Amino acid sequence: MNNLDKIKIKVCGMGSLQNMQDIDQLGVDYLGFIIHEASPRHLKETQLLRVPTKAEKVLVTKNMQQERLTFLAKKHAIKWLQLHGNESVKTCTHYKNQGFQLIKTISISTEDDFQTATSYGEVVDFLLFDTASKLGGGSGIPFNWQWLKHYISTTGFFLSGGISVEDASKIQEIDHPGMVGIDLNSRFEIKPGLKNISILKKFIHDIKQQ
Repeated sequence: MNNLDKIKIKVCGMGSLQNMQDIDQLGVDYLGFIIHEASPRHLKETQLLRVPTKAEKVLVTKNMQQERLTFLAKKHAIKWLQLHGNESVKTCTHYKNQGFQLIKTISISTEDDFQTATSYGEVVDFLLFDTASKLGGGSGIPFNWQWLKHYISTTGFFLSGGISVEDASKIQEIDHPGMVGIDLNSRFEIKPGLKNISILKKFIHDIKQQ
């Protein structure tokens, strides 16, 4: 079993300033801001507020033009990028050379998809395993967590994909040394971009009880 009292919590899909500040008070480690027009949680540039938070801000995007993403992140003082598309190892290396810290999403539809993850291991800070879907994330659908045994790289990963407050006990049963964090999104929402603070608080409390 992982040491879950030290597990990192990332809440993705921020939609309002007050909601973000309330979530920040829960002691989460990362707040994800989605910049992708196809997402119902897409934020316009004017919504990327440089509000101080205890949590690290993460700019989440998919196949964005490199110069544009670099400009936005630096303009808004965001040092973490989550690349959710088919960005190559070469592209990830480019962002690392620009001084960014990286989370690379790997979409999981079969156990063989974990082989793709290993090629990014020496470039990114963390991987994030999400359920493959036409929505490109935030589908609320979990993948088969039993497949995690096929991931043998040393790069730490965030578990994502349809995690809900009821999954705390199931996650506590996962015995994988690489799991360093949990990514929460659609199953904790009142509506896209607006998170339910009470169930987030309950999940965080429950997941750290062992």
